[in-house]
Amino acid sequence: MEIWVEFANGKLSVSPETVRIPRGTSVTWRFRAEDPNYRGLRWTIYFRESHPFARPFDPGIFGPFALNISVDTLPRDGQHAGASPAVSADEPGHYKYGVRLDDPAEGQELGDEDPYLIVY
Repeated sequence: MEIWVEFANGKLSVSPETVRIPRGTSVTWRFRAEDPNYRGLRWTIYFRESHPFARPFDPGIFGPFALNISVDTLPRDGQHAGASPAVSADEPGHYKYGVRLDDPAEGQELGDEDPYLIVY
């Protein structure tokens, strides 16, 4: 399953905003911004409490119930593009998570959305 995160006209959007997937589905977030004026962008997917993903995640890095996946992109061919590592959604449940976009060079948050991931 690919979830698209795009930044256009100063607005961050996630598509689909609510994802319903069967247990065991691989999930990848794909990122795109068509504004090459940013030297670098940081895309972050975060789960504040629990998440549905199988662990090869080190609890010392992410904490026992939280998960942050960050991807940095640089402008290329007039846009920023990148993708998260694929993760397997193995725990059924309803998960509200965050998608944040930052301009690290300026220390500025450009957007933050709160979509849903439902695993059945």
